[in-house]
Amino acid sequence: MFVALLEFRNVYTRYPLGITAVRPEPDGIALGVESEERAAEILFNLLPSYVSDHEVHGVPGLRITRRDRTAIELQVLGEPARLRLTGLPATVWRTAEARALSQWIDPDSMQLCWRSSPRMWTSAEQAHHARWEDPNDHYVQVTRRGAWLGSGLLRRAALLHTVANTFMADGHRGAAFDVARMVLRSSPCPRAGTGAAQHRGGPGGPRLRSAAPP
Repeated sequence: MFVALLEFRNVYTRYPLGITAVRPEPDGIALGVESEERAAEILFNLLPSYVSDHEVHGVPGLRITRRDRTAIELQVLGEPARLRLTGLPATVWRTAEARALSQWIDPDSMQLCWRSSPRMWTSAEQAHHARWEDPNDHYVQVTRRGAWLGSGLLRRAALLHTVANTFMADGHRGAAFDVARMVLRSSPCPRAGTGAAQHRGGPGGPRLRSAAPP
């Protein structure tokens, strides 16, 4: 989830990553989402879709499993962990879905796995998972050993608000040899922002690197 928040930024947000609050839960995590625009972007990048002869876009097996007045829950079928996206009324979440579909998805060429097969993995998702999540593959083993890193950073996203005075954040994940690495780029805004520490500078601010042990 943290990697998805970093890699896809098509809207400017008041809060770093467009996340207003993070609440770890016993069986998952809840994220407060800033706006309908950011919600649409998150849903587009997480919910799986497929174009023939291409890779699955999004998280294979992920589905919307519950809706309530101010949140939706997403869960990978067959897995216990859940992701709660909160902070917006139910009507806005549905509008965000419609926005994602109308702005970035071609219904004539894309299979919406999360809609066409709400209770089962599609064959495209199964094939994608078998190819890119082979537990015997060395790259997969390295990235799984480093999974704690993104998880830990996501739970501490408030540091981008309260310590770093971050105007914008992005980054990427990579793995080489026996080390999983995540690069987080934090750009402070001069004399502004919600952070407790006021930094001077602009885009291209401090680069924070963290590496998972082998």
